Amino acid sequence: MRHVNKIISCVITIFILSLFTVACSNASSNYKSQNENLQNENRQLKDKIAQLEESVNDYKTKELKQNDLSISNDEILDKVRFIEKENKLLLLPLEDSRVVRNIQTNTLAKVIDRGIVDDLTWIYVEIPVHDSPIFSKGWIKENETVLYTQDKVRLVPE
Repeated sequence: MRHVNKIISCVITIFILSLFTVACSNASSNYKSQNENLQNENRQLKDKIAQLEESVNDYKTKELKQNDLSISNDEILDKVRFIEKENKLLLLPLEDSRVVRNIQTNTLAKVIDRGIVDDLTWIYVEIPVHDSPIFSKGWIKENETVLYTQDKVRLVPE
């Protein structure tokens, strides 16, 4: 009987150890899965950080360029110019400058100043805001405008 009790005790011990091993194996598997998920999330966050750092560097470069802006004044050739296509009135004479407002097609612009930045000729213009006594002022590339001729008069909205 004593021998049977030892056998039963050993079987129970083996059974308990087996359960413990299975439980540890499942826990280990769960930890591996969680670890992989966390590594993927970490990788995604690092990619996002890299993108944001690139955006910040681009912004800093843009700010430096705007702070170092040098405009060579040029003679005003025309008092008015005609803008045939939709365009953007810019705060500064730079391609990536902030937009003051959108310009509608067939808009007449009063030329206030003319300057050259990085070999591009820009004009500082005054654009009427329809249904308002307000005018908007800003920069547009001169080559995105044309001479205001007699055939353009009928195209200007009233």
